[in-house]
Amino acid sequence: MDANGDATPTLVERVTGVVSGSNLTNCLRGEDGTTAQAHDSGAVVEDIWDADTWNDAVDAVLAEHSQAGAHTTDSIAEKTSGVGVTVDGLLIKDSQAQKPAGPWTTATDGATVTFNLATSRLQIVTLEGNRTLALSNAAASMTFCITLKQDATGSRTVTWFSGITWAGGSAPTLTTTASKADTFGFICTATNTYYGFIVGQNI
Repeated sequence: MDANGDATPTLVERVTGVVSGSNLTNCLRGEDGTTAQAHDSGAVVEDIWDADTWNDAVDAVLAEHSQAGAHTTDSIAEKTSGVGVTVDGLLIKDSQAQKPAGPWTTATDGATVTFNLATSRLQIVTLEGNRTLALSNAAASMTFCITLKQDATGSRTVTWFSGITWAGGSAPTLTTTASKADTFGFICTATNTYYGFIVGQNI
């Protein structure tokens, strides 16, 4: 539209101005972006971006490019360093930036077995001795499963990570038969706080 409100479908105008808060002030407009004319009071333009819109556009560009214009392929973990990002009002932290299901990940057996939930929420370990269990990268609202499998000897026991409230009120008794497994499900309700459930035993 021109300054008189008449349609100009064959022309493209550029509107420039000074960003002030959420307003675009001192507006100038010109068909080629170089020959500017004053923006008459009450004139209608095809499209105008306010400061909020420009900020949204800048945020979108910086999500994949540095301020110098270089393209970046950083992961969410590299971008946020544990702080997380907000997508549609939902805060997503590094340890949540993965599919809710997938192949089982085998944890490393040892005196203390640490299940890294940033790698997978489906964890399995074969116990070759009595073990202490630990978690890393758990976050509130996260759900995950842990399978504990007895080795060929069996009779292995575990000390669970702290903060678990078990369904039924007490920690389950492991299946100790050689080469058999038990699977447990968890919901992280807050920092170092979990609901624990038996998914299946003597598998």
